[in-house]
Amino acid sequence: MSDLYTASFFVAKDVGRGYAARQVMNVIARFLKPHAVADFGCGTGIWLNAAADIGAQSLHGFDGPWISQSDLDGRIKFTEVDLEVGHRRKPAISPSAWRSPST
Repeated sequence: MSDLYTASFFVAKDVGRGYAARQVMNVIARFLKPHAVADFGCGTGIWLNAAADIGAQSLHGFDGPWISQSDLDGRIKFTEVDLEVGHRRKPAISPSAWRSPST
C-alpha cells in the first residue's frame, strides 16, 4: 500500500462498507446469480468478497498502485490500472455475466 492509502485508511473504511456490500449482494442474490464480477476501484475487495459469499466464482479487481494482490483475498484476481488519467469511460454492468438463480 502507498503512503496515501495506508492499511489503517482501509480498515477504517471497510467496516461499514463490508456490512453494506453484504446487504446489497444478498438483495441481488434474490434476483440474479452472479458468476463473474469485476470491481473497478476495488480497494481491499470488500464488494468482491460479498459477491463470492453469494456464489460468484470469477472475481476480478482493478485499482491503482496503492493496492497489491497480497492486500486481497486469494480468490480475487487483481490488475493494477490507472483509473485517474486518460480513462473517460462510463461504468457498466454486463447482464451476460449474471444468471437467474433458476438456471
